[in-house]
This record gives sequence, structure tokens and C-alpha cells, in this order.
Amino acid sequence: MKKRGLFALVGMMVAILAITAVSSAAGQVSSGSGRAPGMAARHLVMNGFVRGLNLTADQKTQIKTILQSNKPQILQTRRDLVKARLDMIQGSDGAAGELANARSEAANLRKQIVEKIKPLLTQDQLAKVQERRQLREQRLQKQLDQLNAKISG
Repeated sequence: MKKRGLFALVGMMVAILAITAVSSAAGQVSSGSGRAPGMAARHLVMNGFVRGLNLTADQKTQIKTILQSNKPQILQTRRDLVKARLDMIQGSDGAAGELANARSEAANLRKQIVEKIKPLLTQDQLAKVQERRQLREQRLQKQLDQLNAKISG
């Protein structure tokens, strides 16, 4: 499984991570240089949330099952996000609200999927996930502090 730069999208984490992560979540992990349609959900999980956790073969199988069971919702959410983005580009009335709703749905779906995966992880794996979350939170807080300083100063 290759680590890919797709999750530069993960960089904005708060809204955009959840949104883009699920918007990319359409199927399975990419094993080659490009992704075929339906390959993104495993990519999301294997290279995003569970990246570097040294999953066992059994954990990988269980995660793939979770993703497959959520595939219809993942695809619908992705479609809604793509449509909303297109509507924004085209300047459609109500596009901003449509995009906000699609992002919210994507974030909720991602949260549901992550909550199904967490029980499969060991305590060490969960600790690593928590550590990454805290680092992300610290980076975002630093960015917020810097922006607040620029606004007020």
C-alpha cells in the first residue's frame, strides 16, 4: 500500500478533512500509481485514519468489510460533494448552502465509519490515533492564534 499525498486534504482537518476525506471515500485502497473508480475509501482509511498503525491482516479485512457496507452512502456523499462544488463554480443560487450541507453530511459519515473502526484497534493503535489527533489540534490552535494576532494587531 502506497502512502499518497492525497491527504494534503487532511491538512485542514476541522471541516475540510472530514469533508474531503469522505468525498474521496468511494471504495478501496490504491495499490498502484493511480486509483480506479471505487478505490478511494480504503485509501482514506489505510493512508489516513489508520496510516502507520501496523494493522494485522484480520484488522484490514474487517475494515474493508466496514467500508464495503458503507459504500452506497460513501458514493452518494461523494456525488453530493462533487455536484455542490460544480454548482459553486457555476455560480448557482443556493450553492454555498448546498456545499455546506454536503460537507456536513460527509463529516458525519466519516465520523460514523471511524467509530466503527476504532473498536477493531488495539490500545497502542488507539493511543497513536489520539496522539495524531492532539498534534492536529495543536497545529490548528496555533494557526488560529496567529490569525487572531494578525486580525487584532
